[in-house]
Amino acid sequence: MRPRRELAQHWLRSDKALSSIIKTADLQDTDKVLEIGPGQGILTQQLIDKVKSLV
Repeated sequence: MRPRRELAQHWLRSDKALSSIIKTADLQDTDKVLEIGPGQGILTQQLIDKVKSLV
């Protein structure tokens, strides 16, 4: 799967950026998260075990 530049698609690939996002979000196991445009699911995989629900 390739990002389509004309749709301004950008996918998360950096482990450092991923760690920074998770740390900054300060998620709790009671949080409900709506992920828009999950791309390849890299962030989704990290979120799923940290929050109450993920859509």
